[in-house]
Amino acid sequence: MTIAPARVAGAPWISAATPPSRNGAIDPGILVALDIAGVREIYRIGGAHAVAALAYGTESIARVEKSLALEEHGLLLQNLLFRRIHV
Repeated sequence: MTIAPARVAGAPWISAATPPSRNGAIDPGILVALDIAGVREIYRIGGAHAVAALAYGTESIARVEKSLALEEHGLLLQNLLFRRIHV
């Protein structure tokens, strides 16, 4: 849902984070939808962990310039993190 605004805004690189299922896999339907939407990187992580990893970057997750979260607590967390690191 937040990929379309990023594409319209002309974002050159779009990454997505999605939580895995209990067996550790990402639903194939989600993978297809993200591919069609133009996502270049997909991270198998969700929730507060994903927001923090995207805000600060890790060894395996690239730091992003902007973040869009779908749920209310994700929006609050991303606003706090991204203001702190001045992005």
